[in-house]
Amino acid sequence: MSGVEERIRTVDEKFQDYLTDESRLQGRAEGIFFPESEADIREFAAWAHRNGAAATIQGGRTGLAGGAVPAGGCLLNLSKMCRVGKFFRDVGAYFLEVEPGLSLRQLRQEIKQLKSEAELFWPPDPTETSASVGGIVSCSARGLCAPRYGSTNHHVAGARIVLAGGGIMELRRGERFVSLGGAKMDLLDLFIGGEGIFGVLSRVTLQLQPRPPHSWGFIFFLEQKETLYAFVEKLKGSRHRLMELGLAAAEYMDHTTLQLMAQYGGAANSLKAAPPPEPGVLAAIYLEAHCREEEAGLEIADKLLEMAAEANCDPDKAWAASGEGGVEQMREFRHAAAAAVNFRLARARLSEPRLTGLDLYLAADDEDFAGLLEKYVAGAAGAGLNVAIYGHLLGNRLRVNLLPESYAQYEEGRRLLAQWALELAGRRAQADRQHGIGKLKRELFLQTAPRQYIEDLKKFKDYYDPAGMWNRGTLLPPAQSG
Repeated sequence: MSGVEERIRTVDEKFQDYLTDESRLQGRAEGIFFPESEADIREFAAWAHRNGAAATIQGGRTGLAGGAVPAGGCLLNLSKMCRVGKFFRDVGAYFLEVEPGLSLRQLRQEIKQLKSEAELFWPPDPTETSASVGGIVSCSARGLCAPRYGSTNHHVAGARIVLAGGGIMELRRGERFVSLGGAKMDLLDLFIGGEGIFGVLSRVTLQLQPRPPHSWGFIFFLEQKETLYAFVEKLKGSRHRLMELGLAAAEYMDHTTLQLMAQYGGAANSLKAAPPPEPGVLAAIYLEAHCREEEAGLEIADKLLEMAAEANCDPDKAWAASGEGGVEQMREFRHAAAAAVNFRLARARLSEPRLTGLDLYLAADDEDFAGLLEKYVAGAAGAGLNVAIYGHLLGNRLRVNLLPESYAQYEEGRRLLAQWALELAGRRAQADRQHGIGKLKRELFLQTAPRQYIEDLKKFKDYYDPAGMWNRGTLLPPAQSG
């Protein structure tokens, strides 16, 4: 018996939590292995290759798409690989090597302790700070401030990857390129966002940035549709100037989301920052600014208040805060949106365990915000379903969460999501990979992504993992994953 076989644990009752993630999809696995080093991963990969075993890679299990949920075989959980490596500067930029199991919360603490002439940060900021760096990188999560800083791949300079069989590939940005869907891309970016189907991240080199010295947060509460749509149009019309000044985030939360935040605020610690909205509030918009100069932030504040007044939104009811501590409290309010929807799903599963997360997340940049929102609300109402909508305003990357009460409603919700995806795909929208496709959103992704793009993904899968060992059923159909 090899050393790996001796360390693989049987998935008994104490490991049941590892069979699911925040999507609440339930999986199955025969064993679970906790590597503590890259050498452990390589030994496991060689063992799995020799024995024809499938393996599902896990980090913090905070995903909403079921990517960390196993479909048989063995679990490879990277949570013990959370060490920080070399910190260095090269050509004026700052870099930090870390292992994939390090959580975002731990990473931020480590960065604060670095000795540097500038206060540094890593821009990707997904909602859940217990998410692992490996998971964030594997789905190229956007986070709140993606409008300013871009996706995760813009902040990853290199990686070491364990391939099927135990071989190592080391990639540095700008050294190797491939074609995906007819577009040239850095080979590193194939693995960033590849959701673990090509190999296992064993080390990631993050590119850090100096933190802007001035930050502001604003929340505007809208009470009428006309006011909401007018304010959004004014925001989008002034987007370029606001971005020049330092606008970093623009987030939408609808009435149902706010209600859930208030309803569960006393039951979940993650919702303590969500006071009940005042009566009559239809929606909230959260905006965040990061500026080099204080004058730029003051100009943003003036412009936002002016736009709110012009849209008949009462600026006296808005919230505002400045400085890292104040902005972090404002962020907690926005982060409570996802927590509230997840908490509501957990409650609904008490009476119907077959329910999983049921949401749509499309890149719909060309769509009119008001028309898109009306489409979602009317469609859900017509199907007899409640819906909670929140997400990125700029680019119309809204997360549409259907809230079924029964399995019959769940099935109706799945049909509705497929209908929306196909309709919007005809207008150039497509499933956005930057929060993970996993298993739950795989079919919608396959229906909306360009054919050449899918075929190229399959070719890379066959090249790097010909036996289909890694993450079967994630992103691509199980038949294409071995």
